[in-house]
Amino acid sequence: MKFDNKPLSMDVINFILFSSDKKVNDMYQRSFKLTGNSTIFNTIGEILDNNGYISQNEIVKKCNNIVNLEETTNGLVTVANGWNEKRLSFVLTVEVVYSSSNKHIYFINGYTDFYDPILGRDISNMSVRLLDKTMEFNINTITLITETMDSSGRPIIKFKDKVTILRKYGQAYDYDSIGEECLIRPSDIMSDIYLGTSSGGEYDSDPKETNRSNSNSVSYLASILNTIGDSVRISNSTSRAKDADMARQDIVKEMVTNAEDKKMMKCPFLLHLFKRTGEAKPSRFRIDDILDMATYLDEVTKVFNLTDREENRRNILSSNDLDNTLQPKIGNILALEFYQILSSLLFDQMLTRATIHISNHPRFIMAGEIANCLYSESMFHNVFNSPTAVETLDSFLRRIILPKITKDDQIYVDLMADINILGTSSVAITVNDDDPMIFRYNSSMDNMFSPLISTQQNKNVLTDDISIIIDNVL
Repeated sequence: MKFDNKPLSMDVINFILFSSDKKVNDMYQRSFKLTGNSTIFNTIGEILDNNGYISQNEIVKKCNNIVNLEETTNGLVTVANGWNEKRLSFVLTVEVVYSSSNKHIYFINGYTDFYDPILGRDISNMSVRLLDKTMEFNINTITLITETMDSSGRPIIKFKDKVTILRKYGQAYDYDSIGEECLIRPSDIMSDIYLGTSSGGEYDSDPKETNRSNSNSVSYLASILNTIGDSVRISNSTSRAKDADMARQDIVKEMVTNAEDKKMMKCPFLLHLFKRTGEAKPSRFRIDDILDMATYLDEVTKVFNLTDREENRRNILSSNDLDNTLQPKIGNILALEFYQILSSLLFDQMLTRATIHISNHPRFIMAGEIANCLYSESMFHNVFNSPTAVETLDSFLRRIILPKITKDDQIYVDLMADINILGTSSVAITVNDDDPMIFRYNSSMDNMFSPLISTQQNKNVLTDDISIIIDNVL
């Protein structure tokens, strides 16, 4: 692991620890599946053939239900000490200075494998040096923003990248019945199509990376389809006289390159971990690993009890009477799909929390539709706490999420949600005449139930369907 530019300095500027007593659901693995037919595949092929690109808006309008979550699960997801183990979530903020006018700021968030009881005492004067030395901080997502200066010396802050780490803990599936676990990232699908066989995407203890947006079903499909469109365009611009089979193979090879998933970020903090632990792809650390580079860690550490912070939010979302995520009920599937789409969008907007109400349900609203962001905040950076962020969320809720969740008004849905990507996220959903269902997810460890974790059987079906779309474009 090496870096092109050596930083002038690297400092931990914030270390926030969160604890919560809120009950969460056990999570069962559900991955993406395609449910298209020849008509839908032809429609997609025509759009890509004519435009070379398909927007998320077009996907929702023209082929809304092509990608969904599996109704049946692939088994209980195994995590350290079980889903309702009390544990910490965290955000470690690392500032890397390359020059007086160029900073990279990395927000590293995730969860611990257990809770240190010392945090139950008076922590006002506690040193982080007293934390259990064996407690592991597991990385979920790394987000990068840059801070540069314009000609007048004013800071320009830009969102740059977000990478989710996928690493297996224990065994989640029954291998005998459905085959080995694997990943269905866009790069994994394209690689299998190119080589004509399963060629990678193993899901094991070796960390793999992917763009956080791939947990959003609409964004995931758009990523695959636009990889096809871009590759065809590039191939056509450099076309050479070849037979059809050779031309197709060249285009698919280009798709593999264009679909290359995010590599582990060249974050100097990861280089620091590599030097200490010897792990080629570090995806976890212990408190001494941070203290080794930041002896001043106590000065920048804050501890919050999320349960205390939420005492004023007493409504259906605070209930601990949770429904079972194992059942293949439509409310269960839609609630999880909503969570995955919205949490991905929050990362895009650098927001850490949002309270949402969407509805087309006549039992809850007088007429029409509701798609509102009621509240939002960012604990990443104050610059992202702006009215523009709420406007963007509202627009996305109306254009993408509401038609996706209601199946273009084919079903009635009322959904209230409090999504906190640094802690727990609650969703209350009512579908048609069913009773309300309540679910709560541990967002700090949602990489463990990513829809990109699948089985070889499902991956083969996905690969065949995407191959059909490629043939329609060609």
